[in-house]
Amino acid sequence: SAFALNPLFIDLEKIKLPESHELQQNYAASQQRFNAQPLVEFLPVLNYKLAYIKAAYLQHKKAFLADADFKKFFADNAYWLKPYAVYCCLRDKFKTGDYTQWNDFAQYDAAKIEPLLKPSHPWFDEIAVHWFTQYQLHLQLKEAVAYAHANGVVLKGDIPIGVNRFSCDTWSNPELFNMDMNAGAPPDMFAIKGQNWELPTYNWEAIERTGFDWWKKRFEQMSRYFDTFRIDHILGFFRIWQIPT
Repeated sequence: SAFALNPLFIDLEKIKLPESHELQQNYAASQQRFNAQPLVEFLPVLNYKLAYIKAAYLQHKKAFLADADFKKFFADNAYWLKPYAVYCCLRDKFKTGDYTQWNDFAQYDAAKIEPLLKPSHPWFDEIAVHWFTQYQLHLQLKEAVAYAHANGVVLKGDIPIGVNRFSCDTWSNPELFNMDMNAGAPPDMFAIKGQNWELPTYNWEAIERTGFDWWKKRFEQMSRYFDTFRIDHILGFFRIWQIPT
């Protein structure tokens, strides 16, 4: 997702489980085990954090869903948060991010996913846990931003211009991308055959018809946390090497 924050960076101690919970009881030992590794074990760390987050969500579910600040966050971010949470749920259910294999959900339909967002749906918790995750990450990053500002630090973010072919962005807004094209680079002294990044290019004509809404929202999202930001591969706004898929 071009909008969601990465769960890998969540501080579990800020959503602490009760001492009686099994995950909390082995927290210190798990932390020591992970920190003792010569290299960061990203996937095991992420999986541990996701399990902990889910337990914390279930623990705080009732109060969380009723919280006025969360409701405002949800309303402000529903345009990306709804499809993102459903995307994550379906990715896990079908065990692939390749949404072309998601049967009835292979093509995004806002009306079709709306019933999944109701508390009565059996998948609701598997969706709402991602709302909980993103809200906690938002609070934690805002706290870090406030601390930086209080200490005279300006924060600069980075926006990679490309998005993953099988991302929530291309699933929910396929018309904004040339899905039959790959972004890359022409042959040069660094790669004599050129480079194929396997990222879809932008359909700028379609984006322009929306008033560049997707990009404006992306800049707005970044502005919540960063004082300034750099657009990586800005050349892509003006010209880009396209390779037919």
